[in-house]
Amino acid sequence: MKNKPFALKMQTIIIFMLLFSFLLIGQPVAHIVFTIGAIFLIFSALLQINFGNIDSDADLKRTIISFVRNLVIIAIVFAAGIFLAPLFLQRGFMGNAVLVIAYGTVGIFLLFIILGSNITEIMNRLRGRTKKEDGE
Repeated sequence: MKNKPFALKMQTIIIFMLLFSFLLIGQPVAHIVFTIGAIFLIFSALLQINFGNIDSDADLKRTIISFVRNLVIIAIVFAAGIFLAPLFLQRGFMGNAVLVIAYGTVGIFLLFIILGSNITEIMNRLRGRTKKEDGE
């Protein structure tokens, strides 16, 4: 029997991490456990965003390369948000910013629906590649 690919194992582990963090948040006993669960949820969600965009059949090497690439993209998005938020607040065009975010979100969802939700596949389609050409 063939071993499961590394990316599939990680995606499964992250799903259980998310479920565990929800259990920690939902418990009514201790506030500190709630806080730990909230931090764990944020960490797990960021990992899920990253690993959710990696082919589940990827081996360890492809998983690490995709993980680093996706991590850079996530960091750029967070940095852009941190940089742009004060500009939007200072200049008084928060209404326009909300519209840009709303239209951008709808546009991204439409692209995901049209092109599929896997960022690797989307990039390959934009480059005009197929899985056979990539040697997969």
